[in-house]
Amino acid sequence: MKTRLALWHLALRTDHLEKSLEAAVNAGCEVTMPTRPLDLLNEVTQEPWPVRVAFFRGPDGELIELLEDKTGYT
Repeated sequence: MKTRLALWHLALRTDHLEKSLEAAVNAGCEVTMPTRPLDLLNEVTQEPWPVRVAFFRGPDGELIELLEDKTGYT
């Protein structure tokens, strides 16, 4: 019987991206995208919104996104 995921993608905000990703790796999760900067656009101010993101697979195969925002927008 093939298992179907009820959750495909979950995004979590963190103040400490490296520590959070390290905890996931130590728990046996697979990193699918290492930490990288990402410049979004703040639609209210039209200013750049610099964040950092990383992705890993959760225990049931779900994709988990970690987002670190030092600007205070989130």
